[in-house]
Amino acid sequence: MEKNFTKTYAGQLIKISRGFISLLLLINIDIVDIQAQVFTQSDTDGSITITPKGLRGKTTNNNIRNVSLGANSLLNNSTGNDNTAIGYNALYFNFNGFENTAIGSNSMQFLNNTAHYNTAVGAGSMGGNLIKGDGNTGVGRWALYRIKTGCCNTGVGEGALSSDTSGTSNVAIGSWSLNSLKKNNGNTAVGVSALYKSEGSANTAIGNYSLDKNINGNLNVAVGYNSNVGFDNLINSIVIGANTTVNASNKIRLGNSNITVIEGQVAYSYPSDGRFKNNIKEDIKGLDFITKLRPVSYNFDTQAFDKFTNGDEGSQKTDFSVSMNIKHNGFIAQEVEKTMNEIGYNFDGISIPKDKNQTYSLSYSQFVVPLVKAVQEQQIMIESLKEETKKLLNIVAELKKELKNE
Repeated sequence: MEKNFTKTYAGQLIKISRGFISLLLLINIDIVDIQAQVFTQSDTDGSITITPKGLRGKTTNNNIRNVSLGANSLLNNSTGNDNTAIGYNALYFNFNGFENTAIGSNSMQFLNNTAHYNTAVGAGSMGGNLIKGDGNTGVGRWALYRIKTGCCNTGVGEGALSSDTSGTSNVAIGSWSLNSLKKNNGNTAVGVSALYKSEGSANTAIGNYSLDKNINGNLNVAVGYNSNVGFDNLINSIVIGANTTVNASNKIRLGNSNITVIEGQVAYSYPSDGRFKNNIKEDIKGLDFITKLRPVSYNFDTQAFDKFTNGDEGSQKTDFSVSMNIKHNGFIAQEVEKTMNEIGYNFDGISIPKDKNQTYSLSYSQFVVPLVKAVQEQQIMIESLKEETKKLLNIVAELKKELKNE
């Protein structure tokens, strides 16, 4: 390669076989602002501008260790240090921010004032009016686009967290995940459109479209494709399983209506430490409750139940024939509720819906308590009958003795 050097201030002109590259190096302390143009032999046809106007005229100010690559990148930098801008308009309005990295056209374009430690990768990522937000990471086109003052957010995927302005400590991984969130904190969304409409706090959604119906609900957890809430404003609910819906606050739903077995190596247990129990009363209904129950066998229409809780979204591609043909043994929840009301018994083995969108459910393990009470009541009756029988047998023995003596 033929070389020809011409002094320009601090730089060199390198001639190559097809056109030439001119490099202008402006050095102040340890700043290097590289402006380069690549031309073909026709001078202007097909020209590529790598850094025209990069760090325009600001290189004489007190800023160091900045890298600018792309038209208008870091154009208005004043005293910001350790910034990296790659792409058209990347970090265009950064004045004083430091340790920011913007890669992609218009990435972090309007960052200004004192925003630090931010990373944007992708066209338009964090491209809105970032003012004081620190420690944010946006990867993907329009990721964290509107962030202004929020801190410590991570958005990965096209449009992830794109509406967030002041939220803190949110994580969105997947295109359009947490897309509508504006200001709340502590959400985690993993999957395409996970928590898409959510504006609540401390929700966790893992799986494509998981919790995408949640808007204002808080402290909810969903795991599985299209695992969701039945309606908005739920609090502290958990749903696990593909196409599964939870329809009440403070409720856990495991699996969709097609699940036929829930198995574990040991029985489920829950806290029963007497040190934490108060208002203890022996007011359990026994025989009066148990004898009024109607045990039945039945088939459960899992397809209709799935449509009721999920709409038409999950049931169209699901075969419900196995679950619908299972013969179950149990009670009818509405009949249990009626019996409770008749005898004035506050039984905790039934979940009664608060509105027409919720469903009844029974906890069969809780029937053990009134059953134990019923057995105890029966045993008292048996012991009493035994005493009565003993007395009658003694009377019979005395009568026999008298008859014999006659």
